[in-house]
Amino acid sequence: MACDPAFVAPTTVQCGVPSHFVLSEQFARERLGFLLPKRRPMDDMTMGFDRPQEDELALCNLGLPSPWWTVAFPNDPPPDPAYETLESLSPHDRDRWIATWLGFLRAIQFEHHGRLVLKNPLHTFRVPLIRGVFPKADFIHIVRDPREMVPSCLHFWRRIAEDHGLQRPLAADLEDRVFASLVRMDRRLHETWETIPERRRQRIRYEDLVADPIGVLRGVYDHFGWPVAEVAQSRWQARLNEQPEYRRNQLPLDERLGQRIDEDLADLLTRSGYDAAPRHPR
Repeated sequence: MACDPAFVAPTTVQCGVPSHFVLSEQFARERLGFLLPKRRPMDDMTMGFDRPQEDELALCNLGLPSPWWTVAFPNDPPPDPAYETLESLSPHDRDRWIATWLGFLRAIQFEHHGRLVLKNPLHTFRVPLIRGVFPKADFIHIVRDPREMVPSCLHFWRRIAEDHGLQRPLAADLEDRVFASLVRMDRRLHETWETIPERRRQRIRYEDLVADPIGVLRGVYDHFGWPVAEVAQSRWQARLNEQPEYRRNQLPLDERLGQRIDEDLADLLTRSGYDAAPRHPR
């Protein structure tokens, strides 16, 4: 969607230097690209200053508390849990978070016009707040089979901690943290998803998106009534052509981890539309 000129998404450079990218973005794109690795550390996806990035990174770089600070301190208890939903914050702290977030989003649209597209897993917890700020927001929820998602999450957090952490990562309780976060996220979305008008929400499967990305995108556009411009279609295909040999990580799922997924994430499996029958019985 970020390829479509009708939309605009936060990029790596914007989220990396959110306080001054309006002045420095062009210089970074033209002169500093060599500072980035060619590929992301956790998979084979291309890196680049112009690639979409989670706006949570920008909020961290602007000094706001965030659960994402665990990237820097992976051995400490998860920081700032109140900043998942933001609902237990004081009015002052919540207003400060919203003002900082909106300031960043306005800066993006200062030069890059288009409807905002945000990808941020933590926003899964924040549906009521987002709807309060943006009453006409549309929500796309991508689900993935937990039997593939959990190994991928564990791999992601290990690599991120190794590359960006300020501590030597021990990963002693990483698995517990990942499972607890997925359970909280699933319960929260179960509580809030139906509060979104049906015309403003859609759930798609990761497996379908991988198998037919352009077809799934067309379905998303049709659901929300967005026009599909010819330039958008050509850009989608061009982006896919950039990595014709891309292969997803093949991460093992051992019997013990499979049993834990069967037991701890049974509700998530069911609500996401996957077979919840145990595949690794004890």
